[in-house]
Amino acid sequence: MVEELQHHVVKMLHHVEEMQHYVVEMLHHVVEMQHHVVEMQHHVVEMQHHVEEMQHHVVEMQHHVVEMQHHVVEMQHHVEEMQLYQVMEMQHQHYHSHRPNFRIPVQILRREVRLFPWH
Repeated sequence: MVEELQHHVVKMLHHVEEMQHYVVEMLHHVVEMQHHVVEMQHHVVEMQHHVEEMQHHVVEMQHHVVEMQHHVVEMQHHVEEMQLYQVMEMQHQHYHSHRPNFRIPVQILRREVRLFPWH
């Protein structure tokens, strides 16, 4: 009876030893995992810095785009002005090239001088 009990106790002790080995192994794994987590956190912090930098660049680029849009609007105004001058110049040339055909009789001119003395 006592021998059987001793045998059981010895078996139980072996199981406890085995369990302790497993626990030690598990603890090693936990420590390894913690190291990985710390590494990952470092990577995350680095990535956040990169993202912040990129956001700054994006904001800068947006400012440049707005500036360029202003320049484009200015250029469009210049183009419109130039077109207007061209039209005026064409009208002027047209008027001068056709002027000889519009001979106003002297009587009408004299009448206009009488009607509009401020001329």
